[in-house]
Amino acid sequence: MNFFKIILALLLLLVAALGALMLYGILVATVKVLFYVGIIALVGAFAYKALSKSEPKELLAWAPDGELEKTERLLEEVKRRRLPE
Repeated sequence: MNFFKIILALLLLLVAALGALMLYGILVATVKVLFYVGIIALVGAFAYKALSKSEPKELLAWAPDGELEKTERLLEEVKRRRLPE
């Protein structure tokens, strides 16, 4: 009877070790997948920022007409504030 208990304990130890290795493998695989998903998300975010620059702001910044219109509006506003009623 003692012999069967020893065999049963060894089998239980073997099953516990295999279960622990299985859980370790699942954990490592999950961390790897999350790492690669994070890298893909970062690359996607940088690509989105690089490709989605708004063109109207860039055009307005380089267009002298847009700057002139801004300056004229500001000048009119200053004149309205300073002129007495």
